[in-house]
Amino acid sequence: MSKEVLINRVSGETRVAVLDNNLLEQIVIERDAQQSLVGNIYKAKVIRVIPGMQVAFLDIGDKRSAILHIDNLHLAKKNTEIESFLSSGQNLLVQVVKDPIKDKGAVLTTDVSIPSHSLVYRQSRKKLAISRQIKDVSERDRLAELFELAASSAVAPEGFSGHFILRSVAEGLSEQQLLFDMQLLHHLWNDLSEKRMEKSPVLLHTAPPIYQRLITDSINKDPLKITVDCPEIYQALNQLSQHYASNIAVELSQDYQQKDLFDRNHIEPQINEALEQKVALDCGGTLVIEETEALSVIDVNSASYLGDTDDQKAYLKVNLEAVDTAVKQICLRNLSGIIIIDFIDMADAASEVKVLRRLKEAFARDQAQPTILDFTALGLVQIARKRTGRSLSQTLCAPSNKIGTKGVIKSDETLVFEILRQLSKKAVSSSAKALEIHASPAVIEQLQKKYSVQIKQYESIAECSVKLYPQHITHCDEFNIIST
Repeated sequence: MSKEVLINRVSGETRVAVLDNNLLEQIVIERDAQQSLVGNIYKAKVIRVIPGMQVAFLDIGDKRSAILHIDNLHLAKKNTEIESFLSSGQNLLVQVVKDPIKDKGAVLTTDVSIPSHSLVYRQSRKKLAISRQIKDVSERDRLAELFELAASSAVAPEGFSGHFILRSVAEGLSEQQLLFDMQLLHHLWNDLSEKRMEKSPVLLHTAPPIYQRLITDSINKDPLKITVDCPEIYQALNQLSQHYASNIAVELSQDYQQKDLFDRNHIEPQINEALEQKVALDCGGTLVIEETEALSVIDVNSASYLGDTDDQKAYLKVNLEAVDTAVKQICLRNLSGIIIIDFIDMADAASEVKVLRRLKEAFARDQAQPTILDFTALGLVQIARKRTGRSLSQTLCAPSNKIGTKGVIKSDETLVFEILRQLSKKAVSSSAKALEIHASPAVIEQLQKKYSVQIKQYESIAECSVKLYPQHITHCDEFNIIST
Protein backbone atom coordinates (compact mmCIF):
# COMPACT_ATOMS: atom_id res chain seq x y z
CA MET A 1 0.00 0.00 0.00
CA SER A 2 1.51 3.30 -1.06
CA LYS A 3 -1.39 5.37 0.35
CA GLU A 4 -1.62 5.70 4.10
CA VAL A 5 -3.68 7.91 6.41
CA LEU A 6 -2.74 8.82 9.98
CA ILE A 7 -5.41 10.29 12.27
CA ASN A 8 -4.27 12.03 15.42
CA ARG A 9 -6.65 13.36 18.06
CA VAL A 10 -5.82 15.57 21.02
CA SER A 11 -8.38 17.46 23.13
CA GLY A 12 -10.15 19.87 20.79
CA GLU A 13 -8.20 19.06 17.61
CA THR A 14 -8.24 16.30 14.96
CA ARG A 15 -5.45 16.02 12.40
CA VAL A 16 -5.62 13.83 9.29
CA ALA A 17 -2.40 13.25 7.35
CA VAL A 18 -2.46 11.57 3.93
CA LEU A 19 0.84 9.97 2.95
CA ASP A 20 1.97 8.82 -0.47
CA ASN A 21 5.04 6.58 -0.28
CA ASN A 22 5.70 7.90 3.26
CA LEU A 23 5.68 11.56 2.14
CA LEU A 24 3.04 14.01 3.34
CA GLU A 25 0.60 14.72 0.52
CA GLN A 26 -2.26 16.36 2.40
CA ILE A 27 -2.91 17.57 5.92
CA VAL A 28 -6.37 18.46 7.19
CA ILE A 29 -6.76 20.01 10.64
CA GLU A 30 -10.16 20.37 12.27
CA ARG A 31 -10.51 22.17 15.59
CA ASP A 32 -13.67 21.86 17.65
CA ALA A 33 -13.80 25.63 18.10
CA GLN A 34 -13.14 26.32 14.38
CA GLN A 35 -14.91 23.53 12.54
CA SER A 36 -15.56 23.96 8.84
CA LEU A 37 -19.09 25.07 8.01
CA VAL A 38 -18.99 23.74 4.42
CA GLY A 39 -21.89 21.37 3.85
CA ASN A 40 -23.85 22.61 6.87
CA ILE A 41 -27.52 23.39 6.22
CA TYR A 42 -29.28 26.23 8.03
CA LYS A 43 -32.65 27.86 8.39
CA ALA A 44 -31.36 31.40 7.92
CA LYS A 45 -32.90 34.85 8.08
CA VAL A 46 -32.38 37.50 5.40
CA ILE A 47 -30.85 40.60 7.00
CA ARG A 48 -30.35 42.82 4.00
CA VAL A 49 -30.78 42.68 0.21
CA ILE A 50 -28.47 44.78 -1.97
CA PRO A 51 -29.93 45.02 -5.51
CA GLY A 52 -26.90 46.83 -6.97
CA MET A 53 -24.61 43.90 -6.10
CA GLN A 54 -27.30 41.23 -6.57
CA VAL A 55 -26.43 39.76 -3.17
CA ALA A 56 -28.18 39.27 0.15
CA PHE A 57 -26.72 39.03 3.63
CA LEU A 58 -28.18 36.34 5.86
CA ASP A 59 -27.91 35.45 9.53
CA ILE A 60 -26.92 31.79 10.03
CA GLY A 61 -25.91 32.21 13.67
CA ASP A 62 -22.27 33.04 12.93
CA LYS A 63 -20.78 36.35 14.08
CA ARG A 64 -20.26 37.30 10.42
CA SER A 65 -23.21 37.71 8.06
CA ALA A 66 -23.25 35.05 5.35
CA ILE A 67 -23.48 35.96 1.66
CA LEU A 68 -25.96 34.68 -0.93
CA HIS A 69 -25.43 35.77 -4.55
CA ILE A 70 -28.16 35.65 -7.18
CA ASP A 71 -26.14 32.97 -9.04
CA ASN A 72 -26.50 30.67 -6.00
CA LEU A 73 -30.27 31.16 -5.79
CA HIS A 74 -31.28 28.02 -7.67
CA LEU A 75 -34.89 29.08 -8.34
CA ALA A 76 -33.85 32.37 -9.95
CA LYS A 77 -33.85 32.50 -13.73
CA LYS A 78 -31.36 34.38 -15.87
CA ASN A 79 -31.59 38.20 -15.65
CA THR A 80 -33.84 37.94 -12.57
CA GLU A 81 -33.42 40.63 -9.91
CA ILE A 82 -32.60 39.30 -6.45
CA GLU A 83 -35.10 41.64 -4.74
CA SER A 84 -37.93 39.85 -6.57
CA PHE A 85 -37.07 36.70 -4.59
CA LEU A 86 -35.73 37.92 -1.26
CA SER A 87 -36.69 40.51 1.32
CA SER A 88 -35.47 41.43 4.80
CA GLY A 89 -36.78 39.18 7.56
CA GLN A 90 -37.49 36.28 5.19
CA ASN A 91 -36.56 32.74 6.31
CA LEU A 92 -34.58 30.62 3.84
CA LEU A 93 -33.14 27.11 3.63
CA VAL A 94 -29.45 27.48 2.71
CA GLN A 95 -26.21 25.53 2.64
CA VAL A 96 -22.63 26.72 3.12
CA VAL A 97 -20.39 26.24 0.07
CA LYS A 98 -17.39 28.30 1.27
CA ASP A 99 -16.13 28.86 4.81
CA PRO A 100 -15.86 32.35 6.28
CA ILE A 101 -12.38 33.83 5.97
CA LYS A 102 -11.24 36.63 8.29
CA ASP A 103 -13.89 39.38 8.02
CA LYS A 104 -15.72 37.73 5.10
CA GLY A 105 -18.77 35.65 5.92
CA ALA A 106 -19.63 32.20 4.61
CA VAL A 107 -20.86 31.86 1.02
CA LEU A 108 -24.27 30.22 0.67
CA THR A 109 -26.44 28.43 -1.87
CA THR A 110 -30.12 27.51 -1.85
CA ASP A 111 -29.41 24.40 -3.95
CA VAL A 112 -29.17 22.12 -0.94
CA SER A 113 -27.38 18.79 -1.38
CA ILE A 114 -26.78 15.99 1.13
CA PRO A 115 -24.27 13.24 0.31
CA SER A 116 -24.38 9.68 1.52
CA HIS A 117 -21.83 7.06 0.58
CA SER A 118 -23.16 6.23 -2.88
CA LEU A 119 -25.84 8.88 -3.43
CA VAL A 120 -26.16 12.65 -3.33
CA TYR A 121 -29.56 14.22 -2.81
CA ARG A 122 -29.80 17.55 -4.64
CA GLN A 123 -32.79 19.84 -4.32
CA SER A 124 -32.56 21.33 -7.82
CA ARG A 125 -32.54 18.01 -9.71
CA LYS A 126 -35.63 16.84 -11.56
CA LYS A 127 -34.49 13.29 -12.36
CA LEU A 128 -31.82 10.71 -11.52
CA ALA A 129 -28.27 11.39 -12.69
CA ILE A 130 -25.33 8.98 -12.80
CA SER A 131 -21.75 10.17 -12.39
CA ARG A 132 -19.91 10.61 -15.68
CA GLN A 133 -16.92 8.85 -14.14
CA ILE A 134 -18.85 5.58 -14.48
CA LYS A 135 -18.02 4.91 -18.12
CA ASP A 136 -19.26 1.35 -18.64
CA VAL A 137 -22.68 1.49 -20.35
CA SER A 138 -23.86 -1.85 -18.97
CA GLU A 139 -22.94 -0.76 -15.42
CA ARG A 140 -24.81 2.53 -15.86
CA ASP A 141 -27.88 0.58 -17.04
CA ARG A 142 -27.55 -1.84 -14.12
CA LEU A 143 -27.34 0.99 -11.59
CA ALA A 144 -30.33 2.80 -13.10
CA GLU A 145 -32.39 -0.40 -12.86
CA LEU A 146 -31.25 -1.08 -9.28
CA PHE A 147 -32.04 2.48 -8.31
CA GLU A 148 -35.64 2.13 -9.56
CA LEU A 149 -36.01 -1.10 -7.55
CA ALA A 150 -34.60 0.57 -4.43
CA ALA A 151 -36.79 3.66 -4.94
CA SER A 152 -39.92 1.50 -5.18
CA SER A 153 -39.09 0.02 -1.75
CA ALA A 154 -38.41 3.33 -0.04
CA VAL A 155 -41.02 5.90 0.96
CA ALA A 156 -39.88 9.49 0.40
CA PRO A 157 -40.72 11.85 3.28
CA GLU A 158 -43.06 14.80 2.90
CA GLY A 159 -41.45 17.80 1.19
CA PHE A 160 -38.64 15.71 -0.28
CA SER A 161 -38.39 17.45 -3.66
CA GLY A 162 -35.39 17.19 -5.95
CA HIS A 163 -33.66 13.96 -6.91
CA PHE A 164 -30.55 11.82 -6.52
CA ILE A 165 -27.15 11.62 -8.16
CA LEU A 166 -25.41 8.26 -8.18
CA ARG A 167 -21.78 8.94 -7.24
CA SER A 168 -18.81 7.29 -8.93
CA VAL A 169 -18.32 5.15 -5.80
CA ALA A 170 -21.72 3.52 -6.51
CA GLU A 171 -20.09 1.38 -9.19
CA GLY A 172 -20.51 -2.27 -8.19
CA LEU A 173 -22.88 -1.61 -5.28
CA SER A 174 -25.90 -3.82 -4.63
CA GLU A 175 -29.58 -2.90 -4.45
CA GLN A 176 -29.50 -3.32 -0.65
CA GLN A 177 -26.64 -0.85 -0.30
CA LEU A 178 -28.37 1.69 -2.55
CA LEU A 179 -31.57 1.23 -0.55
CA PHE A 180 -29.65 1.74 2.71
CA ASP A 181 -28.21 5.03 1.44
CA MET A 182 -31.58 6.20 0.14
CA GLN A 183 -33.27 5.48 3.47
CA LEU A 184 -30.41 7.22 5.27
CA LEU A 185 -30.97 10.38 3.21
CA HIS A 186 -34.72 10.17 3.83
CA HIS A 187 -34.00 9.92 7.57
CA LEU A 188 -31.65 12.91 7.46
CA TRP A 189 -34.28 14.94 5.60
CA ASN A 190 -36.90 14.06 8.23
CA ASP A 191 -34.57 15.26 11.00
CA LEU A 192 -33.88 18.43 9.03
CA SER A 193 -37.59 19.09 8.46
CA GLU A 194 -38.41 18.74 12.16
CA LYS A 195 -35.76 21.30 13.10
CA ARG A 196 -37.12 23.75 10.51
CA MET A 197 -39.98 24.45 12.91
CA GLU A 198 -37.52 26.22 15.22
CA LYS A 199 -36.87 29.96 15.10
CA SER A 200 -34.17 31.09 12.67
CA PRO A 201 -31.24 31.09 12.56
CA VAL A 202 -30.83 27.39 13.36
CA LEU A 203 -28.40 24.69 12.24
CA LEU A 204 -30.40 21.89 10.59
CA HIS A 205 -27.70 19.51 9.34
CA THR A 206 -23.97 19.15 9.97
CA ALA A 207 -21.59 17.80 7.31
CA PRO A 208 -19.77 14.55 8.28
CA PRO A 209 -16.22 14.85 9.67
CA ILE A 210 -13.21 14.48 7.39
CA TYR A 211 -12.21 11.06 8.76
CA GLN A 212 -15.63 9.64 7.89
CA ARG A 213 -15.32 10.86 4.30
CA LEU A 214 -12.04 8.94 4.03
CA ILE A 215 -13.93 5.65 4.16
CA THR A 216 -16.71 6.61 1.76
CA ASP A 217 -14.24 8.11 -0.73
CA SER A 218 -12.25 4.86 -0.67
CA ILE A 219 -15.07 2.76 -2.11
CA ASN A 220 -13.97 1.04 -5.34
CA LYS A 221 -10.56 2.74 -5.16
CA ASP A 222 -6.98 1.68 -4.45
CA PRO A 223 -6.18 0.04 -1.10
CA LEU A 224 -5.79 2.41 1.82
CA LYS A 225 -4.21 1.96 5.24
CA ILE A 226 -5.63 4.05 8.09
CA THR A 227 -4.02 4.27 11.53
CA VAL A 228 -5.90 6.00 14.35
CA ASP A 229 -4.82 6.96 17.88
CA CYS A 230 -8.35 7.82 19.13
CA PRO A 231 -10.74 5.03 20.29
CA GLU A 232 -13.92 6.96 19.39
CA ILE A 233 -12.76 7.74 15.85
CA TYR A 234 -11.54 4.15 15.36
CA GLN A 235 -14.92 2.76 16.41
CA ALA A 236 -16.80 5.09 14.03
CA LEU A 237 -14.53 4.18 11.11
CA ASN A 238 -14.67 0.47 11.90
CA GLN A 239 -18.47 0.43 11.81
CA LEU A 240 -18.53 2.30 8.52
CA SER A 241 -15.88 0.13 6.87
CA GLN A 242 -17.71 -3.07 7.90
CA HIS A 243 -20.88 -1.83 6.21
CA TYR A 244 -18.99 -1.42 2.92
CA ALA A 245 -16.56 -4.31 3.43
CA SER A 246 -17.26 -5.79 -0.01
CA ASN A 247 -16.51 -2.56 -1.83
CA ILE A 248 -13.51 -1.10 -0.07
CA ALA A 249 -9.93 -2.18 0.58
CA VAL A 250 -9.18 -0.39 3.84
CA GLU A 251 -6.75 -1.70 6.39
CA LEU A 252 -7.81 -0.05 9.64
CA SER A 253 -5.56 -0.19 12.70
CA GLN A 254 -5.49 1.45 16.11
CA ASP A 255 -2.51 2.90 17.96
CA TYR A 256 -3.45 4.02 21.47
CA GLN A 257 -0.36 3.17 23.44
CA GLN A 258 2.05 5.66 21.91
CA LYS A 259 0.93 9.24 21.45
CA ASP A 260 3.63 10.13 18.96
CA LEU A 261 1.92 8.81 15.82
CA PHE A 262 2.93 11.83 13.74
CA ASP A 263 6.43 12.00 15.19
CA ARG A 264 7.24 8.39 14.37
CA ASN A 265 6.18 8.96 10.78
CA HIS A 266 8.09 12.26 10.50
CA ILE A 267 4.92 14.29 9.90
CA GLU A 268 5.64 17.21 12.23
CA PRO A 269 8.79 18.38 10.33
CA GLN A 270 6.92 18.19 7.03
CA ILE A 271 4.07 20.33 8.42
CA ASN A 272 6.58 22.91 9.64
CA GLU A 273 8.32 22.92 6.25
CA ALA A 274 4.96 23.61 4.57
CA LEU A 275 4.77 26.85 6.55
CA GLU A 276 8.14 28.09 5.30
CA GLN A 277 8.40 30.60 2.45
CA LYS A 278 11.40 28.99 0.75
CA VAL A 279 11.30 25.44 -0.66
CA ALA A 280 14.45 23.79 -2.05
CA LEU A 281 14.41 21.88 -5.35
CA ASP A 282 16.54 18.76 -5.87
CA CYS A 283 18.31 20.43 -8.80
CA GLY A 284 19.55 23.29 -6.60
CA GLY A 285 16.84 25.78 -7.54
CA THR A 286 14.30 27.18 -5.09
CA LEU A 287 10.68 28.21 -4.82
CA VAL A 288 9.66 31.25 -2.79
CA ILE A 289 5.98 31.02 -1.82
CA GLU A 290 4.12 34.04 -0.54
CA GLU A 291 0.46 33.91 0.47
CA THR A 292 -1.51 37.14 0.72
CA GLU A 293 -5.19 37.91 1.21
CA ALA A 294 -5.67 38.71 -2.49
CA LEU A 295 -3.55 35.98 -4.12
CA SER A 296 -0.62 33.59 -3.73
CA VAL A 297 2.65 34.00 -5.61
CA ILE A 298 5.29 31.35 -6.31
CA ASP A 299 8.64 32.61 -7.59
CA VAL A 300 10.96 30.09 -9.28
CA ASN A 301 14.70 30.72 -8.94
CA SER A 302 17.61 28.80 -10.49
CA ALA A 303 19.72 29.58 -7.37
CA SER A 304 22.75 27.26 -7.31
CA TYR A 305 21.78 25.07 -10.27
CA LEU A 306 24.75 24.60 -12.63
CA GLY A 307 23.71 21.43 -14.43
CA ASP A 308 23.79 22.70 -18.04
CA THR A 309 26.05 25.01 -19.98
CA ASP A 310 23.07 25.85 -22.20
CA ASP A 311 21.05 28.43 -20.23
CA GLN A 312 17.74 27.60 -21.93
CA LYS A 313 18.08 23.88 -21.19
CA ALA A 314 18.95 24.73 -17.59
CA TYR A 315 15.93 27.01 -17.24
CA LEU A 316 13.61 24.36 -18.69
CA LYS A 317 14.94 21.70 -16.34
CA VAL A 318 14.50 23.92 -13.28
CA ASN A 319 11.00 24.98 -14.38
CA LEU A 320 9.88 21.38 -14.97
CA GLU A 321 11.03 20.32 -11.51
CA ALA A 322 9.48 23.49 -10.08
CA VAL A 323 6.12 22.44 -11.54
CA ASP A 324 6.03 19.15 -9.60
CA THR A 325 7.11 20.77 -6.34
CA ALA A 326 4.82 23.80 -6.76
CA VAL A 327 1.73 21.64 -7.33
CA LYS A 328 2.59 19.48 -4.32
CA GLN A 329 2.99 22.60 -2.17
CA ILE A 330 -0.23 24.18 -3.48
CA CYS A 331 -2.21 21.06 -2.53
CA LEU A 332 -0.38 20.51 0.76
CA ARG A 333 -0.81 24.15 1.82
CA ASN A 334 -4.34 24.23 0.35
CA LEU A 335 -3.66 27.47 -1.51
CA SER A 336 -6.71 28.74 -3.37
CA GLY A 337 -8.12 31.64 -5.31
CA ILE A 338 -5.68 33.28 -7.71
CA ILE A 339 -2.21 31.69 -7.78
CA ILE A 340 0.57 33.14 -9.92
CA ILE A 341 3.75 31.19 -10.75
CA ASP A 342 6.67 33.27 -11.95
CA PHE A 343 8.78 30.77 -13.86
CA ILE A 344 12.31 31.48 -15.06
CA ASP A 345 12.01 33.21 -18.45
CA MET A 346 12.34 30.85 -21.42
CA ALA A 347 12.96 32.18 -24.91
CA ASP A 348 11.60 29.06 -26.64
CA ALA A 349 7.80 28.82 -27.00
CA ALA A 350 8.12 25.02 -27.19
CA SER A 351 9.59 25.03 -23.69
CA GLU A 352 6.60 26.96 -22.39
CA VAL A 353 4.31 24.34 -23.95
CA LYS A 354 6.23 21.58 -22.12
CA VAL A 355 5.94 23.40 -18.81
CA LEU A 356 2.19 23.99 -19.25
CA ARG A 357 1.63 20.35 -20.20
CA ARG A 358 3.56 19.21 -17.13
CA LEU A 359 1.54 21.60 -14.96
CA LYS A 360 -1.80 20.24 -16.20
CA GLU A 361 -0.62 16.65 -15.71
CA ALA A 362 0.54 17.43 -12.16
CA PHE A 363 -2.88 18.91 -11.30
CA ALA A 364 -4.80 15.99 -12.85
CA ARG A 365 -5.56 14.37 -9.45
CA ASP A 366 -6.39 17.62 -7.69
CA GLN A 367 -10.05 17.50 -6.62
CA ALA A 368 -10.19 21.31 -6.58
CA GLN A 369 -10.05 21.21 -10.41
CA PRO A 370 -7.97 24.36 -11.00
CA THR A 371 -8.17 26.48 -14.14
CA ILE A 372 -4.73 27.03 -15.74
CA LEU A 373 -4.13 29.87 -18.17
CA ASP A 374 -1.33 30.17 -20.74
CA PHE A 375 1.91 32.06 -20.16
CA THR A 376 1.46 35.83 -20.15
CA ALA A 377 3.76 38.18 -22.04
CA LEU A 378 5.69 38.62 -18.80
CA GLY A 379 6.28 34.88 -18.42
CA LEU A 380 3.70 34.34 -15.66
CA VAL A 381 1.22 31.47 -15.35
CA GLN A 382 -2.10 32.21 -13.67
CA ILE A 383 -4.07 29.52 -11.85
CA ALA A 384 -7.55 29.78 -10.38
CA ARG A 385 -8.10 27.09 -7.72
CA LYS A 386 -11.40 26.53 -5.96
CA ARG A 387 -11.39 27.39 -2.28
CA THR A 388 -12.33 24.32 -0.22
CA GLY A 389 -11.44 25.73 3.17
CA ARG A 390 -8.75 27.67 4.95
CA SER A 391 -5.15 27.27 3.90
CA LEU A 392 -2.65 25.54 6.19
CA SER A 393 -1.13 28.90 7.08
CA GLN A 394 -4.53 30.40 7.88
CA THR A 395 -5.26 27.41 10.14
CA LEU A 396 -1.98 27.30 12.04
CA CYS A 397 -0.63 30.84 11.93
CA ALA A 398 -1.41 34.44 12.82
CA PRO A 399 0.07 37.73 11.54
CA SER A 400 3.23 38.85 13.30
CA ASN A 401 3.30 42.45 14.49
CA LYS A 402 6.83 42.22 15.79
CA ILE A 403 9.56 44.05 13.86
CA GLY A 404 12.15 41.71 12.38
CA THR A 405 9.92 38.62 12.30
CA LYS A 406 8.42 36.96 9.24
CA GLY A 407 4.92 37.79 8.03
CA VAL A 408 3.18 35.04 10.01
CA ILE A 409 4.00 33.02 13.10
CA LYS A 410 2.30 30.08 14.77
CA SER A 411 -0.85 31.24 16.52
CA ASP A 412 -1.40 30.99 20.27
CA GLU A 413 -3.99 28.26 19.71
CA THR A 414 -1.56 26.22 17.60
CA LEU A 415 1.06 26.43 20.34
CA VAL A 416 -1.51 25.35 22.94
CA PHE A 417 -2.24 22.16 20.96
CA GLU A 418 1.48 21.50 20.50
CA ILE A 419 1.91 21.74 24.28
CA LEU A 420 -1.03 19.38 24.87
CA ARG A 421 0.47 16.85 22.44
CA GLN A 422 3.83 17.10 24.22
CA LEU A 423 2.09 16.40 27.52
CA SER A 424 0.29 13.37 26.02
CA LYS A 425 3.64 11.92 24.91
CA LYS A 426 5.26 12.58 28.27
CA ALA A 427 2.36 10.88 30.05
CA VAL A 428 3.52 7.50 28.65
CA SER A 429 7.26 8.06 28.35
CA SER A 430 8.42 10.39 31.15
CA SER A 431 9.13 9.58 34.79
CA ALA A 432 9.36 13.25 35.84
CA LYS A 433 7.55 14.23 39.03
CA ALA A 434 7.09 17.86 38.01
CA LEU A 435 6.95 19.86 34.77
CA GLU A 436 7.31 23.55 34.08
CA ILE A 437 5.70 25.06 30.95
CA HIS A 438 7.24 28.36 29.87
CA ALA A 439 5.40 30.23 27.11
CA SER A 440 4.07 33.66 26.19
CA PRO A 441 1.44 35.17 28.51
CA ALA A 442 -1.28 34.70 25.85
CA VAL A 443 -0.54 30.96 25.51
CA ILE A 444 -0.43 30.43 29.28
CA GLU A 445 -3.74 32.27 29.63
CA GLN A 446 -5.41 29.92 27.11
CA LEU A 447 -4.05 26.87 28.93
CA GLN A 448 -5.40 28.18 32.23
CA LYS A 449 -8.84 29.22 30.98
CA LYS A 450 -9.67 26.59 28.33
CA TYR A 451 -7.56 23.52 29.05
CA SER A 452 -7.16 23.30 32.81
CA VAL A 453 -9.21 20.05 32.82
CA GLN A 454 -6.82 18.43 30.33
CA ILE A 455 -3.79 19.49 32.37
CA LYS A 456 -5.33 18.03 35.54
CA GLN A 457 -6.01 14.78 33.66
CA TYR A 458 -2.36 14.63 32.66
CA GLU A 459 -1.28 15.24 36.27
CA SER A 460 -3.49 12.35 37.39
CA ILE A 461 -2.35 9.90 34.68
CA ALA A 462 1.36 10.72 34.89
CA GLU A 463 1.39 11.37 38.66
CA CYS A 464 3.23 14.58 37.85
CA SER A 465 2.52 18.20 38.78
CA VAL A 466 2.42 20.89 36.05
CA LYS A 467 3.29 24.53 36.68
CA LEU A 468 2.57 27.30 34.15
CA TYR A 469 4.95 30.24 33.80
CA PRO A 470 4.11 33.22 31.55
CA GLN A 471 7.32 34.51 30.02
CA HIS A 472 8.10 37.31 27.56
CA ILE A 473 10.33 35.30 25.25
CA THR A 474 12.17 36.52 22.16
CA HIS A 475 10.12 34.40 19.75
CA CYS A 476 6.49 34.36 20.87
CA ASP A 477 5.80 31.25 18.74
CA GLU A 478 8.03 29.11 20.95
CA PHE A 479 7.64 27.38 24.31
CA ASN A 480 9.67 25.24 26.71
CA ILE A 481 8.64 22.23 28.82
CA ILE A 482 11.19 21.56 31.56
CA SER A 483 11.31 18.46 33.77
CA THR A 484 12.19 19.24 37.39
